[in-house]
Amino acid sequence: MTNNRAAHRELSLVRISLSVQYALEGIRDLAHHYGAGYLQAKQIAKRCGLPAEFLVKIFSRLAARRILESRRGPGGGFALARDPERIRVAEILEALEKPRQGRRACLLGRRFCGDNSACQIHNIAVQMEERLLNKLRIINLAELVGLAPS
Repeated sequence: MTNNRAAHRELSLVRISLSVQYALEGIRDLAHHYGAGYLQAKQIAKRCGLPAEFLVKIFSRLAARRILESRRGPGGGFALARDPERIRVAEILEALEKPRQGRRACLLGRRFCGDNSACQIHNIAVQMEERLLNKLRIINLAELVGLAPS
């Protein structure tokens, strides 16, 4: 009999980019320090075990979308632009992921799979992806990182 955890790993259909993974890790740290002022990306990267240069680029993109604030100079760094309860998880993904424009990695490994030349499970995958995104539009950062009141 197959272990449920092992089966779950084998069936993982959702792919999250490295940028989004790093962003969520770094933002989790910022959320836990919300209200403490600006934090240096280098310190966040060290605490989270992430490459500092890449995290700075990611955070800069999030600052451009007003999810984070940034300040240069002494006492500078990054901070959440809003209370963690007012930042939706989907905002973070949408700030970092490029629109797919009908094309996506095929779950069956086909070279061309999209709205115009779909594989057998393309429509199901699109529906699942949309349901997940809709859920992430509801979940806020505080809930994601365990800061929401119980």
